[in-house]
Amino acid sequence: MYITDKLQSLLLSVFCLVILIDAISAQIGPAPVEYPSEKPSISTGREVYISNCTVCHGENGKEGYKRRSRFHISGTDET
Repeated sequence: MYITDKLQSLLLSVFCLVILIDAISAQIGPAPVEYPSEKPSISTGREVYISNCTVCHGENGKEGYKRRSRFHISGTDET
């Protein structure tokens, strides 16, 4: 089965276009990561932990999960 000249030219054009788009996207690369201008403070982290985590994990984070469940949840050895 022979490919006509017109179809062969079209396929070659599409192939070249795909290669060109791939090469351009590789040159652009991923968007740069924006970091906050200030480092988060320990006191802010403590406030977030107290307001969101102490209910289940306690003040020191080692008390485990406190909500009742029909499943037994064993303590973790993660410190």
